[in-house]
Amino acid sequence: MPAPVAPRLVHRLLSTSSALRRARSEGYDARGSPPQLRGEPGEVYVALRPAVHDLDQAEGVKGFVLFALYFSAYFVLQAVRIDAAWGRSTLQWFEEARRGDVVTDVPPVSALLEPSCGWRGVSRDGEPCFWPFEHLTRVSQVVDFVGAGIPQLLTAMRIACPRCDLALTQSAADMERLNLTDFVCSDFSSESGTDAYPTRACAVENARWAAAPSTSSAPCCDDARLVRFSLELMGAAAMGDRPEAPRDAERARAGARAFVESAIDGGYVVQLIVSRAQRMVGIEHHARWVSKEWSPDRVVTRLAYWSYRYDDWRTQAQLARLTTALALLCVTHELIRLWAHNPSKRALLRRLGSSYWLLLTVPSFALPALAELTQRPISVSSYTLWVSANELLMFVRCFHEGHVLPPFKVIVLTLANAAGQLLSFSIAMLCAIAVLAAVFVQLFGAWHPAYASFGMAFTRVFTSFTVGAEVDEDAMRVSPAGAALAHYVTNLFLFLIVSQFFIAIVVGSFDATREVERELRRYREIPSGYAPFGSPGPTPRRLADALGYLCAYRAHGGWAPLVVRGLERAIRRAERLSFDAGIDCPGMHPVMLTLPELVAAVGADSARSIAARYAVVRVKPDDGDNDPPRRARGPSFEPRPQRGTSTDSAGGDVDARPPPAASILSCVGEFLSGAQPLGDGAPRAKCQPTPPAALPYGLARAVRARPAPTQPAACDGASGAGPGVAAARPWCAAGAWAAPEPSSPRHHAHALGRWTGRV
Repeated sequence: MPAPVAPRLVHRLLSTSSALRRARSEGYDARGSPPQLRGEPGEVYVALRPAVHDLDQAEGVKGFVLFALYFSAYFVLQAVRIDAAWGRSTLQWFEEARRGDVVTDVPPVSALLEPSCGWRGVSRDGEPCFWPFEHLTRVSQVVDFVGAGIPQLLTAMRIACPRCDLALTQSAADMERLNLTDFVCSDFSSESGTDAYPTRACAVENARWAAAPSTSSAPCCDDARLVRFSLELMGAAAMGDRPEAPRDAERARAGARAFVESAIDGGYVVQLIVSRAQRMVGIEHHARWVSKEWSPDRVVTRLAYWSYRYDDWRTQAQLARLTTALALLCVTHELIRLWAHNPSKRALLRRLGSSYWLLLTVPSFALPALAELTQRPISVSSYTLWVSANELLMFVRCFHEGHVLPPFKVIVLTLANAAGQLLSFSIAMLCAIAVLAAVFVQLFGAWHPAYASFGMAFTRVFTSFTVGAEVDEDAMRVSPAGAALAHYVTNLFLFLIVSQFFIAIVVGSFDATREVERELRRYREIPSGYAPFGSPGPTPRRLADALGYLCAYRAHGGWAPLVVRGLERAIRRAERLSFDAGIDCPGMHPVMLTLPELVAAVGADSARSIAARYAVVRVKPDDGDNDPPRRARGPSFEPRPQRGTSTDSAGGDVDARPPPAASILSCVGEFLSGAQPLGDGAPRAKCQPTPPAALPYGLARAVRARPAPTQPAACDGASGAGPGVAAARPWCAAGAWAAPEPSSPRHHAHALGRWTGRV
């Protein structure tokens, strides 16, 4: 704290004893106060928990800002790469081309509605028609699609987008791993390991390939005849024939079937790629066997789509470097946070083993990096799916980091508090859904398409859990009793009972979170019996301090993590001593340090800044009437004689001791202004009020039992022996130390602390 502020603080307390009276009138009265705290009236201490809380808030804001920037950079990078808006317009042209809209003015119909539809897109009656690949069910249909439908589709696509470059390949790998040998036909060049795909001179390339047909190269896709011949070469290679071997129509069809069957074995038939200035869209044609052994002609087909931008690799490289730099900053911040808040090895291991660290922190950095390393071997559609899952995970992490901000705080704490109950409930819920799905598969799986597999049945039952189930008319016609059973069980048991437990858990957690927040807010405030002595300073100063932490980890005149580590050590030592003394839940009690103790914990410069903001002065005497409850076990404690109090005319307790000594307050002012150091070897007589005999880090907690009828020998100066007397002797001279006992039984289970492993 700057020097000019300290005299104002000293003057406020040196004026008269009215400072104490004014403090009592503002709420620091002994009447109804919590248990007695450390110190005599007029003594100055530093409240550690508010200081650590404010540092945690600054640290949380920095962590949120860093991770939000990292998440934003990663999201922008993937949005530029995936290029979804551009790809959608290209896919609209593809849909028009495969329906035949660009070939004829008459709206075509699906071949499923017109059995006489031929592969040239015309039925027996002369009506236009088309074959949707995702509706094909037989290998023979897939063979016809590859042999006749694909050349027709390429021709229609050329009409829909004359300037588009087209390519056809059987490989599902990323474009950077493909050469021309992997293509059936291609209007652009492709070389493995590069991102350049220039348009080929198709007239020259087609003439060259027609003169020497080979699977080691590929023609352009603008000549349907050469495309069919290239497909025949692929079939010949699948049959083991030489490219130059003569083939009749029957042999060519057998080769096409061998090509298709080998492709179906891999689950992937062919991929059509449309490039608009190297901004590409892929249409993947997938097929799998229904049962190759029992029905070798039955298949299930589907389409998959992807879009990717290969034209602007410089922008992507810059965004990738920015994302990597921000990720490294976030990782560095997490490591610093680990070091600062876990001064002991045991605390560090507990933190590293917490569910938050293992399920959210580590995956939010590891999975995006792993996706980048494995991008080339997998298909672009699989990469897009992986990236989307990573973005959802990072969003959850970013949302959690925002718990330091008011808009996110209640939601994050509520979900964190409910995490354990929701996990237990989810296990029971999923088991119930799985059992019902298996039962419904037995009832309807033989004929109902919605229950054809366990996965489909599970999805349908889960939908009933969330929105309820309607009467299944198809099931009612075939099995009325089974349909009625399924309807009433899913609605009564899943929707009206089980799903309401989910809502009840979240609502109950919300109420508990608000209660815990009230307790934590009270626990971070200055305890009753103390008056604020420090000042947070003017707004520009606080803003400068916040920017100092955000930009350079500077706080209280030192490196912020080192300051936090020193304060954490002091608090943990105080909590450990408090627990050994028999106080329940010591983590919820205030911790007060004298100025020399604070200097020993964080150094003189940081101690001066912390004391200037968080110093408090004792304004209430110790009357010994409100000792906190203790555990049954632990050492025995003996009472200490009560200090004298007097009663005013109104019947209230009034301090019988004089106001703060001028020497003490002058010393504090000199310390805050930097005129007098406090440390090893420095003068301590004036500034060290009532040095504690047994607790080096003065705890704001009780160390006495309630007064007993007789005075033990350990406290009246007589000799004594035995473990109880030996344990009680130091506490008799320690002073009146106590702490408020929170009213809520859940105060020690702070939801966010339990989730993040900080308790």
